Amino acid sequence: MYSRPSQNSAQDKAKVDELLTQLTADLQDEKLTAAQRKNLLEQLKVLGRNPANSDSIFAKKGIETLCEYGFDVAELDVSQEALRCLANAMLLQEAPRQHLLDLGYRDKAAQRLRNNDRDDEFLVSRIIFLLTYKTTVDLEDLVEKNELASSISRNIAGHADRLSDSAGQPAHPMDDMALVESLKLLFNVTAKKPELIARFASCVPDLFSILSHQKLPVPSLQVPVNSIISALMNMHITKETCPTETLTKQLINILDLSIEAYPETQLELAATPLLTLLRKIQAVASQDGRKHIQSLLLPNEQDRAKPLGQGDSLSSRLLRLSISPSLNEVRESISALFFELSDSDPTTFIHNIGYGYAAGFLSTHQIEVPETMMRTDAQGAAVNPVTGQRLAAESENPEPEMTDEEKECEAERLFVLFERLKATGVVNVENPVHQAMREGRFDN
Repeated sequence: MYSRPSQNSAQDKAKVDELLTQLTADLQDEKLTAAQRKNLLEQLKVLGRNPANSDSIFAKKGIETLCEYGFDVAELDVSQEALRCLANAMLLQEAPRQHLLDLGYRDKAAQRLRNNDRDDEFLVSRIIFLLTYKTTVDLEDLVEKNELASSISRNIAGHADRLSDSAGQPAHPMDDMALVESLKLLFNVTAKKPELIARFASCVPDLFSILSHQKLPVPSLQVPVNSIISALMNMHITKETCPTETLTKQLINILDLSIEAYPETQLELAATPLLTLLRKIQAVASQDGRKHIQSLLLPNEQDRAKPLGQGDSLSSRLLRLSISPSLNEVRESISALFFELSDSDPTTFIHNIGYGYAAGFLSTHQIEVPETMMRTDAQGAAVNPVTGQRLAAESENPEPEMTDEEKECEAERLFVLFERLKATGVVNVENPVHQAMREGRFDN
């Protein structure tokens, strides 16, 4: 059904034009009081949330007016109200972001972030964050000239101090909102300019401290937890800044809860940063710290009562995800994490998770499998090298007939494994699932 533009929409657009005209004129006349200026900007903010009303805001002249009020006007309330209008405009359209750069307000924005004010931190961090998308901003120059790394690090440290001193008291909503904007800005700067990561080294212990004081949301990988993990994912973690075993266990618990809470379609985006962070931690952890991570993630003796991956433990669920055809990043990250926890040794890797789970990763990365591995477990334990199950458990508990669902899952797993093998070019074999379908032996 055709609908004509509403009269209210036309009136709102005219009102936006009128408000901007008044505000622009007062930059020269200075006849309005601070309260009147703030009131006009508040009206503009509300109307500007609808892009249909906001053409004059998005225009370069409109952005110039908002920048002058936001960065050049002395009254803090007026300035912050203008920054809210500016942040909304930059969120709704790309053009205002480049307008701000072209008007020369990049440096003033970065300098404003030095203020010890949570509203400023929230607003200016968001504005600079938006400048990192589809603009000509030079992030390296921005950081070098305006102490941006110091400002972000100082704000992160302030949140760490606040949380450690809060004794469980609820935070002001703006505190948490400002933290999330700082984390998003930190992530984008370090993701887009990895050469600047070293400038933010002091953030690492503060980020781990903030994470240790966070009450986990449900599901767990939501703000601010996912924002903290994403920021840490880009950081250089050293032996000195490696988290405690208690915090590492908390991260693994978050992974466990996330696998339970999120469907596979969401895990790809939600869990990959956490898996990347765990890989970084295990790489620099002490010997005792690595053993602790291995004990929490790798299959244990109880898991080996069945073929690996068939139980309900975290390691079993991770193994099943490591061969899921619907996952790419998570599948690779889990296999890489298990390989690194196996000292990057293929023999140890196969012993730890079984050849059935290890084969795809080893072949994709062209890692040679020891010839003796498939004849006997090279670690000297009585373990089936393919399934990872104890040989004694195999004789005591013969495998029951597979259900139709289990057969379908196994066929899907084999399909993915053979496709990964073929992609490497190491072997040239026909996928048995394709062959079975062609010969009519596969019921679809």
